[in-house]
Amino acid sequence: MLVFRNTLTEAQPLRQRAGAVGLILSLEGARYYVVLSRQTRDQVASSNLGNKLDLHRELRQRFNQPAIAATRQQEYTRLIPAARNFAAQTAMDPEGRHAEESMIEKWAETLQNFRALRGRAPKKAEVFLTHCPCQVANASPSPQRMLAGANYPVSCHQKLVRFCTTGNRATISWKIFYDHPFGGVAGLNVNQGNLTIGRIPAYIHMP
Repeated sequence: MLVFRNTLTEAQPLRQRAGAVGLILSLEGARYYVVLSRQTRDQVASSNLGNKLDLHRELRQRFNQPAIAATRQQEYTRLIPAARNFAAQTAMDPEGRHAEESMIEKWAETLQNFRALRGRAPKKAEVFLTHCPCQVANASPSPQRMLAGANYPVSCHQKLVRFCTTGNRATISWKIFYDHPFGGVAGLNVNQGNLTIGRIPAYIHMP
């Protein structure tokens, strides 16, 4: 989902969602585009089941009911096939997307929107991420895959390098800021041609 906003203040609250990495793309400060990461179908099933098991355990403790014989892990193992089957019956996309991948997939729509506003392509882009783009060193970096008709490598770090420095993006100055490291791996500090990636500076306030 791509959301348009006219100011950073309007866009900031939309970047926050539990369990998701949020991204705001600013084009020349004239228009702000918000995308969020989304879990895979299996991740949603696992997360929902885990939350329900935790709730059941809390309710039993609160009302002093005896603990069930099976452990939480045993219950999880028993119920996860049903949870996955239920998720598969929904319209949910089986594949997840990191926020950076969604930005790449939505670029044509974003560019069209900006051209309608300004009558030309943007010269400057700033990206505000809640977390550092994943790297090959992370435990589960985004996989190699096709995005918007082009093949992109493993990790959002490498995907951003390819995306920002090629095609109609190569003439744009890209600055990508992040609030927090991701997955226990040291954050990026990149300066490559028209692309920089680094921690958000103190003078930019992002709640």
